[in-house]
Amino acid sequence: MTEPLYRAKACIAGRNETGMIHKLILISGPVGVGKTTTASALSDAFNAQSRPHCLVDLDGLRYTYPRPKDDRFGMRLGLKNLGAVWANAKDAGATTLIVASVIETRAEADQMAQALAIDAWFVVQLMADVPTLMTRVRGRESGESLLWHEARAKELAEQMSGNTWPDLQLDTSREAPEKVAAKIITHLASHHHDTDEIND
Repeated sequence: MTEPLYRAKACIAGRNETGMIHKLILISGPVGVGKTTTASALSDAFNAQSRPHCLVDLDGLRYTYPRPKDDRFGMRLGLKNLGAVWANAKDAGATTLIVASVIETRAEADQMAQALAIDAWFVVQLMADVPTLMTRVRGRESGESLLWHEARAKELAEQMSGNTWPDLQLDTSREAPEKVAAKIITHLASHHHDTDEIND
């Protein structure tokens, strides 16, 4: 038996009091793979389809200095801030949350969804060959930051290359963000998980 496309809190995919499914689409992958640009392209496509959603690059919500020694990437702060953003976005009518962030394990994705009281969630892992990652990182970083991001990109690329748990894996080495976003939408639509309402 194949697993459901969206991870759901209940067999009815998390029906809530409004009759809507609140969805989370996580765009993950190594440093330099194109998470933010793909998430932005996905948001643009949703705009064109008049689909209510919220777009967040988690990096901007978790950056502080110094960071706690037991939370070197600031994920606790990021989740706290993300919760506030998502609450406000839902009040404004959003039903889908698109998040660009490095997600290293299925447990991290589940933790985020549960912390946000999300009904159903879907993880896209983007990949690219290491030379492509290095070219992209070198185009935006310099100095010590460049050295750190190069090392982190290689570390994550190796670590994630053997992952089997993401719901969808796409190579961005030679694909424009718009084409990658289109593939995500096609994949969701083909599994009939692209609607917001739950029907009786």
